[in-house]
Amino acid sequence: MIGPRVSFETSTHTLVVEGFHERTEETRLTFHKDICVRDGVWIGAGALILCGVTIGEQSIVAAGSVVTRDVEPGILVGGVPAKMIRRLIP
Repeated sequence: MIGPRVSFETSTHTLVVEGFHERTEETRLTFHKDICVRDGVWIGAGALILCGVTIGEQSIVAAGSVVTRDVEPGILVGGVPAKMIRRLIP
């Protein structure tokens, strides 16, 4: 289940500090990584799922969370960045 206003961001960019204002190709490099949502996942309203993340089976992402890392199966995560709140399946 996916709540309203959930955002799946599959692309990002590198951070180049030197030469940032020169606007060369190096400062504009973007890359894409897949997001994998396994069976039985519940993602609350307004959550942001960043590129390269896998959300394990039977997990819950709390509303408004920002998921920056993989989520283990069967846990509840929440917050910015999302962290484990509790295990749902022993």
